[in-house]
Amino acid sequence: MRRLVAVAVVVFSLLGMARGGLRVVKSSPEEGATGVDPAAPVVIVFSEAMDPKTLNRESVEMAYADKNLRFFRDPFLNTSYTYDEKSNSLTVKPPSLLPGKQISVLINSKARSLSGAPLSGTEEVRFKLSFWTKEAK
Repeated sequence: MRRLVAVAVVVFSLLGMARGGLRVVKSSPEEGATGVDPAAPVVIVFSEAMDPKTLNRESVEMAYADKNLRFFRDPFLNTSYTYDEKSNSLTVKPPSLLPGKQISVLINSKARSLSGAPLSGTEEVRFKLSFWTKEAK
């Protein structure tokens, strides 16, 4: 009986880890969005409170792809990073996104929750959001 209880505890713990843990629960724009206004900010909502000191250009990178799909990481100087503790959301606002480009937002393991936990995911990129801005007129 004790062995069965121990196995059940391990299984429920693993299921909890798979469902829980620090993760991104919502983003705007959404993954794969097209026609995004180049002036629009990127908003990322986390599942738990984040350490605002870890949300900056070293942990949250922006990149764009040229017509040959070569990515240029963090080309946006003077980007602001604003964390709202009430909603667990990060607003990333570059001065202006490039029109007609694929934009990616990459969050790495340097971004941490208040408890010090990193986002779930691979070592280098814990979260990736890609979207396309609308063409210039």
